[in-house]
Amino acid sequence: MAKKKKSNAKKQSNRAAFQYMQTKQAEGKPMSKFGKQKKVTIQGTEYTLQHPGTRRSIEFNDEAININTGMFSSAKLYELYMKEVVVEPKVSYDYFDKKPGFLELMKEVQTFLSTETEAETVLQKEGE
Repeated sequence: MAKKKKSNAKKQSNRAAFQYMQTKQAEGKPMSKFGKQKKVTIQGTEYTLQHPGTRRSIEFNDEAININTGMFSSAKLYELYMKEVVVEPKVSYDYFDKKPGFLELMKEVQTFLSTETEAETVLQKEGE
């Protein structure tokens, strides 16, 4: 059986979205946080973070609450970050069993998501 050729559609789509957002930012127009990317290097590995949008980033906290106990689960929150915010390379708990930098990356993700939200709030207050 012939080997299936891997599609680069998602990678190309992310690249196109990033370029579109950069163009909008350069034009000085208000820009959606959705799709905004940031590259961070931790322990020699470059990671690409992509903003999931304001609503989705807030939903992460809701989904990290254990429905049986009502307790917040950092493990679930970090799993969502790895699945939906860290877009390259794809990471998981297994990935970090072999590589250092897990907590440092999770802090970068939290800063990336919260900084975006705080910056918009400040801009909205100044523009009132």
